[in-house]
Amino acid sequence: ALRSGIAAVQDAGIVSGEIDFSSAQFTYLKGLELNDLVVSPAPHAPPILRVARIEVRHDRSSLLLGSYVPTEVNIIAPVIVLTENEERVWNFAALFPPRAETAAAPSSAPTSPPNIPMPTVRIVNGTIAISERSVREPGVPVIVTGLEIEVTPAPGNALAGFIRGSAESSVS
Repeated sequence: ALRSGIAAVQDAGIVSGEIDFSSAQFTYLKGLELNDLVVSPAPHAPPILRVARIEVRHDRSSLLLGSYVPTEVNIIAPVIVLTENEERVWNFAALFPPRAETAAAPSSAPTSPPNIPMPTVRIVNGTIAISERSVREPGVPVIVTGLEIEVTPAPGNALAGFIRGSAESSVS
């Protein structure tokens, strides 16, 4: 079911590229666990994103009432690789195709997004590598390791959080 949902998002033109994972499991008590997620801009292209595991916890009482309300998302050991090519186009741009202009929405369309509670989102032991062509040594990445991010909903639709990590690079 999850693979068909991903395919539907791709077919709708919201996200393109290759999205794959080794396994997914949903249980009432634990929620959703997705393992070995890999996202690439095209078939056989180097991945932009690898995630060891994603855990989505939910409010069990809401689920019993027919609503899925995520309360916590843990993204374990993500590795993001961002590169800029010779034409100065970033590799992630291929994941988000230009959207076609659509006709005006009917007047009965909602004017605001649905009120969905924001879950706490945590990134644990993340890595980001960025290779920009405009630096003095093109292709030498800046690497941020040990990235720890937590974003929690706060009163009044605000978000609170922290970011921790370290960086290394041979660019001088």
